[in-house]
Amino acid sequence: MTSLNNSVVIITGASSGIGKETAKVFAKSDCKVVLASRNLDNLKKVEEEIKNFNPNVVAIQTDVGDFRSLDNLVEQTLRTFNKIDILINNAGFGIYGWFHLTPFEEIENIIRVNFLGSAYLIHKVLPIMIKQGGGTIVNISSVVGKRGVSGMGIYSASKFALTGLTEALRVEYKKMGIHFISVHPGTTDTKFFENAKYYGTNRMQGRFMIMSAEKVAKEIFKAVIKKKKEIVLTPVGKLTVWVNKFAPSFVDFMMSKVIKIT
Repeated sequence: MTSLNNSVVIITGASSGIGKETAKVFAKSDCKVVLASRNLDNLKKVEEEIKNFNPNVVAIQTDVGDFRSLDNLVEQTLRTFNKIDILINNAGFGIYGWFHLTPFEEIENIIRVNFLGSAYLIHKVLPIMIKQGGGTIVNISSVVGKRGVSGMGIYSASKFALTGLTEALRVEYKKMGIHFISVHPGTTDTKFFENAKYYGTNRMQGRFMIMSAEKVAKEIFKAVIKKKKEIVLTPVGKLTVWVNKFAPSFVDFMMSKVIKIT
């Protein structure tokens, strides 16, 4: 077990959901927390909530799809706290429905936000962590970043890319003291589905075994403390990933029955 006292943590997508709850968990452990999100109003509300028990928190309006905005996030963090110990790449959004009905501009956008933004931040932060002698980078992927799901093709692709990058860099930077963790939540009780974009459908069937954002945040914190390599969340998520290793055709069949585009 490792103390995170005074660690500087950047969390993207911190204005709501998993990001917000994760920020609260780390702040309660005496970390210095940097909140990043496009939604400045909600971000400020989270900042004020955390300041009730931890004054070492700062909100920085950030668009993860804009690399100049990410430059500003890193620069402001260093000016405020002088170091970066933990990066949690959480920001992202979903696209659901028929792939051929999804505008290609939206496909480019989700790859930029869900994958390239995280990759850019990692690229920006790694030299800092190498100079410091270590650090932790947590990438929030998804169960569908381990197993592609119908109706979520491009979202799955964005998360598969993040998973693959995490696995490769975990080995690449291990000797430099930088630890990478891949987190794969299942269906989580947030506004994710309300904020998602839908093409050729207005809903997705098959939402079940919902986990609270608070529970996901606690699992992320435990993964950082215990230096886990990967966590897969929700019983259904764990079962799906395990069965898919041995019987992918069976998982294909089950998903065709459970998850439908309507």
